[in-house]
Amino acid sequence: MQPQPTASSAFVSLPTVCLPVQQHTNNNQRRHSISKITYIEESGDLEAEIMTGADLMDATTTVVRTIARDHKTDVVFMGDGAATNGRDVILPSIPSDAKITRRQALVTGGYANHESLHKLLTDFEGLSPRMKRWHSGGKKLTKHLANAIEDIRIEAGGQVLYNGLPKSIDKTAREVNR
Repeated sequence: MQPQPTASSAFVSLPTVCLPVQQHTNNNQRRHSISKITYIEESGDLEAEIMTGADLMDATTTVVRTIARDHKTDVVFMGDGAATNGRDVILPSIPSDAKITRRQALVTGGYANHESLHKLLTDFEGLSPRMKRWHSGGKKLTKHLANAIEDIRIEAGGQVLYNGLPKSIDKTAREVNR
């Protein structure tokens, strides 16, 4: 279901969804804006145990299906990376009996949110053949740059759709780049 326009919104078209963007009439404000992001601060609170691995996997599966707007999505927890092929979402392995900290939950949520946005906003029919061709043709840098640009595009779209998403994606980015 696409968002309905209001008197104060314009639409930015993406391949699979139209996103509302706030418009301001005051000349001192940006024409299009996204709410300011308040990131989750680094603190000892992030190391507090808050749930089990089974609880996290159950909650994450529900969130992926909700954000992706596809309740038939298979969410698989295996390996140590995250990916989607446009149908299934693969997230890092989590032992069911593990005691999960708030930081680990936020990082897993960031992976889940990011891959859900790919399911929702990426044109896999148009992008996947190009990615395969670039990979097999030895143009791996082109493939990685295209993926990086697509990541930025979907996360910008996700920020418009779901204002709180950047907070958890930020924690994932920090962990990946440690």
